[in-house]
Amino acid sequence: MQGDTTNASLTITLSDDSKITKNWSELLADGEKHLVNAVNGAYANYVIDLSAIAGEKTVKTVEIKNGGDKMLSISNVFMTSLEVPTLNKVFPHLNTSESVIVDNFNREINGLDRDYDKSHALQANIDSGIDYTLSYNANGNGQDIVLDGTDVSLPATTDYYNLKTKTSRDCTGYQYLVFAIKGEEGYDLNNFRFKTGELTSELYFNQAYAAEGVKTYGDTETSNPYADVNGYTWYVVDLAYHKAMSPIAKVGQEKASTVDIYYTGSKAIKIGSIFMANAEAVHETAKVSSEVEGIDVDTSGYRHLGAFEKVSSRYFGFEVKGDGQATIGSFRYEFDGKSNWFKDGKVVAYMNGRRVKADEILPTEVTTVWIDFEASDTPMDGTKGDFACGLDGFSGLANVGKLYLAEEQYLEKFDGTDKDVTIPEKSQYAYGFGLDFVKKSDRLYFHLAGDGNNNLAEFRFQFMTTGNVDLATLFPNHEGEEHLYLRKVSDGSEINATDALTVEGIDVYMDFKENGIDKDVLTVIHAHFGGANEVGGNYKFTNFQFGWDEIPYSVAMSSYVE
Repeated sequence: MQGDTTNASLTITLSDDSKITKNWSELLADGEKHLVNAVNGAYANYVIDLSAIAGEKTVKTVEIKNGGDKMLSISNVFMTSLEVPTLNKVFPHLNTSESVIVDNFNREINGLDRDYDKSHALQANIDSGIDYTLSYNANGNGQDIVLDGTDVSLPATTDYYNLKTKTSRDCTGYQYLVFAIKGEEGYDLNNFRFKTGELTSELYFNQAYAAEGVKTYGDTETSNPYADVNGYTWYVVDLAYHKAMSPIAKVGQEKASTVDIYYTGSKAIKIGSIFMANAEAVHETAKVSSEVEGIDVDTSGYRHLGAFEKVSSRYFGFEVKGDGQATIGSFRYEFDGKSNWFKDGKVVAYMNGRRVKADEILPTEVTTVWIDFEASDTPMDGTKGDFACGLDGFSGLANVGKLYLAEEQYLEKFDGTDKDVTIPEKSQYAYGFGLDFVKKSDRLYFHLAGDGNNNLAEFRFQFMTTGNVDLATLFPNHEGEEHLYLRKVSDGSEINATDALTVEGIDVYMDFKENGIDKDVLTVIHAHFGGANEVGGNYKFTNFQFGWDEIPYSVAMSSYVE
């Protein structure tokens, strides 16, 4: 606001249609209800705490009135909570099985220099998929940088060592740049810096971020889950956060495949590998939503491929192959009348773990492309969705098969745990089995079958922590705090404990959070059967699987192959 506020007032209308009026001078005098911030000596920002005036009632309208004879200008009025959103401060879960290596230093070179022609022609570099490996250190100090077939060594120095490596692999479309580093005890990376992609200046490790709010190096709040990977620590840099990658990356973009490193430190360090990866996105819950039986489409003309009446999944996948000429650019999806085109670079999608480019040539073998609605800034509660391709100006043929909808989840089979329990008589107790809970998953899945007569009326799971200390014993047939929620995988509905279990059986899952069990302290799960209402019979528990909302870091560490 700008001007004389002496005779200004604020009137708010509440949900019950009552009104409250406050003079501006009264608001200015009450520090509990306002904040004043002058801007350039002209306009002033006023923040009024409406909740302090309205209490628990909802504010319907706000009216500002000037009761004086002097002009009062208002530039902007808006409402906000003034609350800073809470960040989910976690390191990214990397898809290392489909990462791309920039350099793993698997060759022997005794010293580096700035001779491009020599490095480019070196057979060891060619065999390793490296265009060149150089050092622009002055006075020939690059000769101190040695590749021993496993690592590249950067000695301790108060000056700096430079290492510049360029891969011949296509590194575009990857969000994270990862350095695998180890060093002498007490090594310090505060003066480790690098350039790559669209970075216009060197990025220091202590100023780099692995995710919003999570520092690459030296984070005092979030520990690095990749701190010991075969003796190395993985230092992760989010290139998208630092605007160092193009959202519509081009094949052959030279900057995206070159990493320029500078190191200053009192301890020697070794770099085992540098690679690029995307976040892991798994689709274990994928369900075919439409099967279009391999439709051949001409991408130069419109073709409708599928429709959905209700979409609430995070991921949409489609099987596709091309003729070697067709690109993905003319494909698009629509929610509630808003179209999202691949050609515009706003669709975040992955193919074989790699970010799909806006002008991507479709593979000639059938491949599933996964669109991430959430990352593409698409509301996941659209009431109608359409999928189509084809546009004038594009060319080539494509074939589209199954369409999928999926949530994000990672499943891992629990081998050797099939359980067969028989209770021979009514009203008999039987100990079923025990499961060591070492995976710390979010859910437990299993296939449950009976004999057509028995049920879960007297079944219960006992949850224990270290030292055989009870956490809880929960029953599907009990109410309140002792109730055990077991749900059908097919539709998420709860199992009725008194319904007979069929011989064919059903797939079941148990969510630990829903059942009030702290997965981080849980160590053992025991299954018990029997009691006064036991009907007897045979129970089969098979195909146990652990389920995570996000892929465990251990999977990323074990999946990376140099």
